Amino acid sequence: MQQSRIQKVSHRFSGLCTTLIVVLPVMVIAYWMAMPAEGVAGHWACNPDAIVILSWTKRFVGLVATAVGLVPLGFCLVALRRLFRLYAKGTIFAADNVAAFNAIGRTLFCFGIVQLIAPTVMALLLTLDNPVGHRLIVVGLESGAMESLILGGIIRLIGWVMDEARQIADEQAQTV
Repeated sequence: MQQSRIQKVSHRFSGLCTTLIVVLPVMVIAYWMAMPAEGVAGHWACNPDAIVILSWTKRFVGLVATAVGLVPLGFCLVALRRLFRLYAKGTIFAADNVAAFNAIGRTLFCFGIVQLIAPTVMALLLTLDNPVGHRLIVVGLESGAMESLILGGIIRLIGWVMDEARQIADEQAQTV
């Protein structure tokens, strides 16, 4: 009974991951093509007046920089989808599950690192054309970055424990 519920919910989460893999890049493109300069400046430079001109070149550079920053999150969604598909098939404690768990932990950790450096890089890129004295370098420590780093480490540890448990179960299954 529980197994079928796990499989059904896992199938739905696999579909959600697939949807996010497609929707996130579309949302990033829409953001950079449609957001007014004040909104972009307020988000990335913490000052709505920081960007003098938001040209299409700056929008494209911002789009590319944001897309590069989302690569670890995309890999994380792919690994999550793979894990949920394994659960949907009824595979719970196999080597493939452990590999997916480890991939999720690694990519979340990388995403946290990207989140730490992204505001600095983005503010610099977006204000590079400003006159001298009006360029910005933003340095900050956001909770989302710390959460990704810590969560990535925790998931890696859980994957390590799962792998040890799987190896012990395999050894016990082979013992007569």
